[in-house]
Amino acid sequence: AMTRRFNDISWWVSEHCVQPKLKDRVKYMSKFIRIIEHLRSFNNFNTIMAFIAGLTNSAVFRLKITKEELKPKTQETLNELLKTMSSDGSFKEYRKTIQTANPPLIPYLGVFLTDLTFIEDGSPDKIRNNLINFHKRQQVYDVLDKVHIYQQQPYNFLPVSQIADLLKKIPHRTAEEVDKMQRDLYAKSLEFEPRNVERE
Repeated sequence: AMTRRFNDISWWVSEHCVQPKLKDRVKYMSKFIRIIEHLRSFNNFNTIMAFIAGLTNSAVFRLKITKEELKPKTQETLNELLKTMSSDGSFKEYRKTIQTANPPLIPYLGVFLTDLTFIEDGSPDKIRNNLINFHKRQQVYDVLDKVHIYQQQPYNFLPVSQIADLLKKIPHRTAEEVDKMQRDLYAKSLEFEPRNVERE
């Protein structure tokens, strides 16, 4: 469910950033970056990554003129967030950030899934004499224990009906719809900001 929600948010962000008018593209992109800043203050790294995935979708990321119209402070904020959540060095910066963050906290689940896959694929279930590989089991436990620790302290938010209603309206798309949407979105992106176009 969280992976599906992650993808839905990412597409919602991408769709809103690819608008016919430059001022609307700048408005949405700036708004989403401000939202990411608020998510960072709440240590909601999973949703931060969903928004970043939307902003780095190929149809959005190529919008050079739009990004140039962002305020310098907004551009700087975006670059810092991209650096923090970069996959470079097996998410080195993110891992450092999360170690010093105070709960409550929602980690980016993709890192845990990657770690579990690495452990599963990189270590045998059995070792010499057909014995259980307890080292592998300990590694799996260590990853799952981190997830469990982050679930111990809840957020203390008051419901805001307008925000809740907006979040409920984010549409879910099937894999087929996503494929078509990516093609359509990229075509619109090229239409609204053709390749090699210069700022007026």
